[in-house]
Amino acid sequence: MIVLKNFGSWSEYVVAPPGHCFHMPEGMEFEEAAAIPVNYLTAYLMLFEFGNLRKGKSVLVHMAAGKHFIVLRRYLLNFLVLELASS
Repeated sequence: MIVLKNFGSWSEYVVAPPGHCFHMPEGMEFEEAAAIPVNYLTAYLMLFEFGNLRKGKSVLVHMAAGKHFIVLRRYLLNFLVLELASS
């Protein structure tokens, strides 16, 4: 179970609204599930809320490699994305 909360998540027991609870996909490791609120939501908030990324805008993404970026990329379909990565 993946639970999104804004505080108290390190408690032994957590109460959250059903809309904030998601089943972990089969095959997902606990470490990957734990990274969702930290990595993906931080990136989403930085791009769309703080960065004000809107349709017709562009974004430059440094280190655009790996599965983390692939997941985020599907949210960027309506934008010009300039991707930088090294081999």
